[in-house]
Amino acid sequence: MSGQIAEDTPKYLPRRFDGKVVLVTGGGKGIGRATVLRLAAEGATVLAVGKSDSVNGVAAEAGPAVTAYQCDVSDIAAVEAMSESLRKKFGRLDGLCNNAGVSPNPKPLLECSLADLDSVFATNLRGPFAIIKYCIPLMVQSGGGSVVSIASIGGLKPAAGRGLYSATKAALEVMTRALAVECAPHNIRANTICPGPVRTPASAGLSEEAVAAYARVTLLGRWGRADEIAALTAFLLSDEASYITAANYVVDGGALAAR
Repeated sequence: MSGQIAEDTPKYLPRRFDGKVVLVTGGGKGIGRATVLRLAAEGATVLAVGKSDSVNGVAAEAGPAVTAYQCDVSDIAAVEAMSESLRKKFGRLDGLCNNAGVSPNPKPLLECSLADLDSVFATNLRGPFAIIKYCIPLMVQSGGGSVVSIASIGGLKPAAGRGLYSATKAALEVMTRALAVECAPHNIRANTICPGPVRTPASAGLSEEAVAAYARVTLLGRWGRADEIAALTAFLLSDEASYITAANYVVDGGALAAR
């Protein structure tokens, strides 16, 4: 795939982000990559943050509107340094997509160790907290903006073996709503999206049987695409969603209803 627009997204998009700076974590793969490409196609200046060098490839693909920054969001000092680079390079922040996350292999809670707990919480909850702590002050100084956190339907209805992951996503949704409450006076909106099964590199290792099984548990009978999540993210980050805050959007092809 080439060009600035992710596969299956419209070829003609509105310019809703001209003059705006948006930060996207986990921007090198999957939903984060699709979000970076979508925002850049709509005129945003994007700082794409990623743990691996894949984020550099996304920046090269999207063009000069996207700047890559390698950073592990679980490293608090690295996040603080990234926020300073953001301030110095762009001087403002209008949008934030907290997308970086890990999905460990399924394991029953009673078999999980404290190390397992620390590992998943470090990226899925402490990481977004660090991003909020060090980057939202710049959004306040910029006169406001919008935050979208990518949670999961697992945080609404956990499945067996997914307890730790589900706990982080439930906590992320609550933390984002708390941010909406506290930052409303600063003209900052904050919402979450809970995707269902979405085909990303994280699902590449699944067997054909597992892929088919996940598709069957949705009302639409298929997996979601990363660009479908990116489309809603772009809407919530835009001024078109100016009266939406402290909300949670389920985008799962009807998976929760099918359960």
